[in-house]
Amino acid sequence: MTTLFFHVRRNLYRSLLSEFPARPLGKCGKVMGGGTPSKERADFWDGDIPWIAPKEMKSFRIATSSMPITEAAIAESPAKLIPAHSVLFVVRGMILARYVPVAVSDVPCAINQDMKAIVPAKGILADYLAHMLWGANDLLQGMIETAGHGTKKLETSAWSSLEIPIPDIQRQQAIVDELTIFQEKQTALEALQTETTQEIAQFQSALLAKAFRGEL
Repeated sequence: MTTLFFHVRRNLYRSLLSEFPARPLGKCGKVMGGGTPSKERADFWDGDIPWIAPKEMKSFRIATSSMPITEAAIAESPAKLIPAHSVLFVVRGMILARYVPVAVSDVPCAINQDMKAIVPAKGILADYLAHMLWGANDLLQGMIETAGHGTKKLETSAWSSLEIPIPDIQRQQAIVDELTIFQEKQTALEALQTETTQEIAQFQSALLAKAFRGEL
């Protein structure tokens, strides 16, 4: 998560909140929890269903995981099958001391007990909702509590009341498209900056080597 993109989404969230009707996050769709299948059941693991834990929440889109589970795990454990195009976010863990990770599931998946998922209601795009949660991330961080053993937690009673601006579906899609373009351009510029920095470092190294050899 780059600082600039964070600020862009935060400012956008605030602007939209002043312009469109809002709905509490808990009423933006079906809320689903998760669980961890027993590690003692080999038939629960190495399947085709991504099982997402907070450590997997490193990108805006999620399609795979390092610990996939099986249909047997869905049927016989606390893990639930979450539809594709749902919004996933972390509600327990030390990562919450820094920010609240949010992602969109590209495929059906399951999550562990430290996360929540929202299957967006009709008229709400998953990508839009996820961007709004990033835009309101500082507000979510303000809701975080510390459990007795030091772990950070985001209670449902807190996050579910977060106001989400809901423009019409066409405006949501336009916002998502613009944010996608912005992020792609920023990523390209960051890559170019990295490449330029490396080239300058190589030039300086070569220049110093020539100076040391007396070739200048």
